[in-house]
Amino acid sequence: MNTALSDICRQLRLAYIVETKNEWNNSNPTELIESILSADLEGRRRAKLGKSEQA
Repeated sequence: MNTALSDICRQLRLAYIVETKNEWNNSNPTELIESILSADLEGRRRAKLGKSEQA
């Protein structure tokens, strides 16, 4: 299962999720999902800002 999750996350370019899941092993699943998605949104926002500054 862990390998399958790692492969899926890598294909979605969300490889850090597996690492985050391991850190939050005993947490509420809803909190884990919110944390992961918030981190992804922040990363995308930063990447978008970086691209607009380069233009």
